[in-house]
Amino acid sequence: MPRKEPFSSAWGLGELSSAEHRLCEAFRWGSRVDLRTGNPEKDDPQQGGKWSNARRVRAEVIAALLLSEPEAAPGRVPAVRLTGARVTGALSLAYAEVRFLLSLRECWFEQPICLDEATTRTVDLTGSVIPRLDANDTQLEGHLVLRRCRANSVALTDARIAGQLNFSGATLTNPGGTALNADGLIVGGDMFCDAGFHAEGETCLLDAHITNTLSFNGARLTNPGGTALTADRLIVERSMFCQEGFHAEGEIRLLGARISGDLTLTGARLTNPGGSALNADRLTVGGSMFCQEGFHAEGEIRLLGARITSQLSFIGARLTNPGGSALNADRLTVEGSMFCQEGFHAEGEIRLLDARITGPLSFIGARLTNPGGTALNADRLTVEGSMFCQEGFHAEGEIRLLGARITSQLNFIGARLTNPGRRALSAGRLIVGENMFCRGGFQAVGQIDLLGAKITGQLSFDGARLINPDRTALDCEGVEAGSLRLSAGFTAKGKVDLSGARVGTLHDDPKCWPEDLDLNELVYDDLEPDEPARKRLKWLGQRRKRYRAQPYEQLAAYYRRQGHDEEARRVLLAKYRHYRASRPWYARIFGYLLDGIVGYGYRPGRAALWMLALLAAGSIFFAHHRPEPLKADEHPHYHPVLYTADVLLPIIDLGQEGAFKHQGLAQWVVSAMIVLGWLFATAVVAGVTRVLTRN
Repeated sequence: MPRKEPFSSAWGLGELSSAEHRLCEAFRWGSRVDLRTGNPEKDDPQQGGKWSNARRVRAEVIAALLLSEPEAAPGRVPAVRLTGARVTGALSLAYAEVRFLLSLRECWFEQPICLDEATTRTVDLTGSVIPRLDANDTQLEGHLVLRRCRANSVALTDARIAGQLNFSGATLTNPGGTALNADGLIVGGDMFCDAGFHAEGETCLLDAHITNTLSFNGARLTNPGGTALTADRLIVERSMFCQEGFHAEGEIRLLGARISGDLTLTGARLTNPGGSALNADRLTVGGSMFCQEGFHAEGEIRLLGARITSQLSFIGARLTNPGGSALNADRLTVEGSMFCQEGFHAEGEIRLLDARITGPLSFIGARLTNPGGTALNADRLTVEGSMFCQEGFHAEGEIRLLGARITSQLNFIGARLTNPGRRALSAGRLIVGENMFCRGGFQAVGQIDLLGAKITGQLSFDGARLINPDRTALDCEGVEAGSLRLSAGFTAKGKVDLSGARVGTLHDDPKCWPEDLDLNELVYDDLEPDEPARKRLKWLGQRRKRYRAQPYEQLAAYYRRQGHDEEARRVLLAKYRHYRASRPWYARIFGYLLDGIVGYGYRPGRAALWMLALLAAGSIFFAHHRPEPLKADEHPHYHPVLYTADVLLPIIDLGQEGAFKHQGLAQWVVSAMIVLGWLFATAVVAGVTRVLTRN
């Protein structure tokens, strides 16, 4: 038979049940009352509504104990410790000041628990089933333990928890609503939402402040089409973990959040197709951020303006957002390394516009897939180290590095870039502090655009295969490089444009010269190998339709620097012949004549030979056609050779031509020789003048 106690009378509680009596007795001693049967099936709190009255404890009894002024047992601290009870009625401690520990483990609650604006010690609800827990503006001078707890929702808005907040293994079920509302929450210790924690509905941590670690390891947050975790401006003074099977259906929001330690999403799966899987614009991470080793995101990863103090790792990650941005990290700052390698695969655009990486940026073995669009958009990217896109790197879509700056190397060795009919690589105004390698099996289907790029060291396309038929395959217009290599099996199906480029040394191979090559305004100091002019002239003439003087003059200047003056003259002669070929037919006549006589001044010896030939022919002719003296009694002795020389050589007077006269055919021959003499003499003078001027 239940007994009526003075305690119950004072509080108007009526008769106490046996379980309530035991609880009151144990309270003074701080002892635990365990009402379980020992049968796991019968003790399951989810079946607590069916428990017998022997396990029934009224919520008002618990509240009365916590608000009482008991006389503690000697050497003991009063506390409510109850396990396996069916708690009926509403447990309301709103605005109350509770000085004792409250531990209600594996209990079943008929109505919500309210701790709004209360001041309490530790509250332990491990394994219990609760319709709802409201603890808004609560001050907990201890821990809040909700391990394995089941509730429709928990509200901790602006709550202050001095110790630990533990949701390990808990299940919060409020589909379409808010499962956990902890906006403005302050936790003085760690916050655990791990070990199987499951929230159906939104989890809110807006402006929350976690002094130690925040763990979602192994958690599952479910709010399809909505926000699974809202943690804008969250502050975690140590590390935040979302790994070991962490899965979120819905958006994860960390806008403006600050994590002092590491942010780890290793092996996590984020699912929000067509939306943002992770929205962490302006995120600050004081350590490293790991999204690796099985990390998979369906939806956009946003890190706009984020700042990572150490490394950012997407090693082995898979980002899926076809037709959109797989990773949007414009203005990202990583004060260390960034790794997107070893199985990294992105379906959708990777954006790193205006991003800054102080260490290396690695896409080794990565695959970027955005056919017909931009696979990597990294205009104005700054990498204060090397950038690696090699060893199996494959991009379907455009790679953009316009205005990017790579302090050390840019490596595309063995890479494959595919964007048919469009630009495979757009890197105009790119700056590379050391070398840029596109060799060793490098292949590009689409245009490689390096317009105005500056490569301090070597720009190598040795062994590369460029495919962009009937269009430009390689555009190096205005490029500046320490050296340019187009050899060792280099092939280009499409135009190669080197116009306006400036390189220290040009390494090429006659076997690798493309059919369509533009060398206009190309400037180089050295050529390797040192081929003879006859081979280099074929190089200059590759599909050249329009006449350009500079390529010939540049090649001639190179041969002069090497001391090969004859080769230089051969090149300049070819220049004039090319110019002549570009003129109308009637304008070519004098060119042919000048070429035949003195080789445009680069073969002045030819005119002398012509003069000697005419001198010999004239001497023979005039030996058989003696002229009549003008004055029979006053003339020099006639000499055919001197007479011919006097006719041929302008200005010079040997006294022969003026003393004799011819009639008929001989007179016509004399006239022709005078004209030819002037022509050849003029050509010789012009040729000698050009040689002297050049020297």
